[in-house]
Amino acid sequence: MTGMKLHEPAANLWKKHHEAVRRISNAPGGESRLLIGGGSVLAAEWGHRKSMDIDVLLPEREGMQDAGQGGPVDLAAATGGKLVKDLPNQISVEVDEGEIDVAAIPPDLPGLERKAEIDGRTELVLANAQILRGKLDRTEQGVKRDAFDFAVARATDRRAYLRANSRTLARRLVRTIEGLGARDWKGVVFDNRDPNVAARAEATAYRMGAIRRTGASAMRPGEGSNEANNNGGTS
Repeated sequence: MTGMKLHEPAANLWKKHHEAVRRISNAPGGESRLLIGGGSVLAAEWGHRKSMDIDVLLPEREGMQDAGQGGPVDLAAATGGKLVKDLPNQISVEVDEGEIDVAAIPPDLPGLERKAEIDGRTELVLANAQILRGKLDRTEQGVKRDAFDFAVARATDRRAYLRANSRTLARRLVRTIEGLGARDWKGVVFDNRDPNVAARAEATAYRMGAIRRTGASAMRPGEGSNEANNNGGTS
């Protein structure tokens, strides 16, 4: 078992609110393993960016209705936070330190989970490849930080990158990753809240010759589409 040190503010978020999340995983009739994943784990591994949230999977649960507003394990009430997403299988609560996202879904690439010691507690943590695979659909929709995670994985964790990419990627994701210029980004730390991440990514890719400018659009050489510049998304 390895030790893992979450970076701030995710570290304080989990230290302060992990018991509220465990109440959900231990609730009678809804018992489940608790799997920690998301950008906070990747950031702890690679040190490439900040993460403002904690993502948790409860794969053996059938739903999250009892953790919503007024439920017996109401997550917002237990943390003093604000409920920002309330779906049958997913709850998100915003607290002072960031956001807690808990979903009753199985992990991608099941079986790769590992044990890690976080703040003196043994936790189950998703493997990097599992986290990256779970980000594919969201990256296709243009979430900047997820595309950045893939770019860094290509440069620093090739095994996880290749394993996560075992299914066909959308053309937009391929162009986004190629446009980021992963080697040039290696070791660079970006703040998720920085609204200029997409512009800086484009500037880096342009400098490396990965894309060319045509008026207001950016394209890879030989292509007639501006999808490479369509990173979009927020932190």
